[in-house]
Amino acid sequence: VNETVGSIAEPGWPVIVAATILSEKEPPPAFPANLQLTVTDENDKTVPLVFEPVQKPAESDEAQLFWIASESATQGLAPGRYHVSLEPVNGFAIESGDLIVEETNPEHASWLGLLNIQRSLLLGKDDEALAQTDQMTTSDEKNADAWIAKGDILMAQDLPDEALKAYDEALGLQKETDSEPLFLEERRRAAFFRSLEKRGVVTTTTDTQP
Repeated sequence: VNETVGSIAEPGWPVIVAATILSEKEPPPAFPANLQLTVTDENDKTVPLVFEPVQKPAESDEAQLFWIASESATQGLAPGRYHVSLEPVNGFAIESGDLIVEETNPEHASWLGLLNIQRSLLLGKDDEALAQTDQMTTSDEKNADAWIAKGDILMAQDLPDEALKAYDEALGLQKETDSEPLFLEERRRAAFFRSLEKRGVVTTTTDTQP
């Protein structure tokens, strides 16, 4: 639940729920039809929060489903902890998630921006998501998360040179704190080699066994 920002929300924020099937079977079993979300508060009282299912983007994991509650749907949420779960399904062990709703805080504007980017991507509005990253980096050029999101979108659009610049911006900010996460280095490496590949400097090969 709102995993992008650490399971946090404020009244009037979108709430994004992701469900993933973890299974040793290949391919994993399909999701049951008509899954229903249930939201309860700290007193186990059901909260009438309306979620809309999202049609899975073509590039997303086959074993994932998403739901989104709009800003208007969450406007009346009181601060506190909420429990989000799927109704029990035969043959599945259901793991629920928590959502912490906090008081409105202007300093959390960046988190809201990341949620809006994720929502745009889930709805297939990649250009809108990219524009949102530009807005975030323009208003705060030291927002590493926004630079990373921009790089990821550009890589998905097969624009590795532009993605490399975005990742470099994020890495430059990380270096200020002597912290260079491996995931970011891996993203930069992928962009670098894809750039070389598009220019014909390197080619992708597949190893085969005799």
